[in-house]
Amino acid sequence: MLISTPVHLRALLASEIELPPLRLVVCATAPLGADIAMLFEGRFGVEVHEVYGFTEAGMVATRRTVSEPRWWLLPGLKMHESEGSVTVSGGHVPAPVAFTDLIEVNDAEHFMLLGRSGDLVNIAGKRTSISYLEHQLSGIEGVDDAAFFMPDETGNDVTRLMAFAVAPGLDREQLLKALAQRVDPVFLPRPLYLVDRLPRNSTGKLPPVGSTVDAKTATWTNTIGDPELIGVWKDPEFNPKHEAVYYARVIEIPTPRWTAYEARRFNVQMSKDVPMVTQERAYTSPIWYTPPSRAD
Repeated sequence: MLISTPVHLRALLASEIELPPLRLVVCATAPLGADIAMLFEGRFGVEVHEVYGFTEAGMVATRRTVSEPRWWLLPGLKMHESEGSVTVSGGHVPAPVAFTDLIEVNDAEHFMLLGRSGDLVNIAGKRTSISYLEHQLSGIEGVDDAAFFMPDETGNDVTRLMAFAVAPGLDREQLLKALAQRVDPVFLPRPLYLVDRLPRNSTGKLPPVGSTVDAKTATWTNTIGDPELIGVWKDPEFNPKHEAVYYARVIEIPTPRWTAYEARRFNVQMSKDVPMVTQERAYTSPIWYTPPSRAD
């Protein structure tokens, strides 16, 4: 039996690795595309099943990806809908626990996974989830891996979705054109970055840098992140006849927001709605390029 993730299965398909005979493949950590499951079953002659769960309840459902998109609740478990939320209990879940993701109950044994409740985005009055957008971008032929990111709102600046894709042989215009056939145009990423790889961990996830902030004391420790960033980048769309400007932007580790300092200074309890942590952005000095014909 092979226990894997969508990222790993996609990598195996792209490689020439021959696996030993398998009786079952179990995939977890993120929804698997039916196209990848079908290709994997066809190449290696083994059924691919997914398992779904969350920390508070453990594993609660499974499905064979190529058969149908619905999830089957494990035997002994029951779902309960109440006031806009869905809980699960029974079997190894003694007390009702709320699903941490958004689901749509189909019947007593089946549900559809709509996305993570924590990754919903609302743009121009339209809602979707980061996981859905990533699924659509990753499903484009030629895309090996992809991730969306929604930056925090900063002042009056317009906050836009951005995305990162590993797509050898494809350019931004091709990807955006293909993605526009799959999602509403308001969710097209601006910008879309092409990268060689995404820094996933051993479980296939993109972990956040973390936080060392203690909001009560308005302190933090400089023990996470990277003290130095060094890289080489080449503009794939560079035209020596056109003017250009380049700069780098990095996101710093979380630090106490000014509200945390004020709360400690005046010994007051801030409302739960008041943010106490912030992540600043740092910008390099710009590099300006002027075509030789205009240099004078």
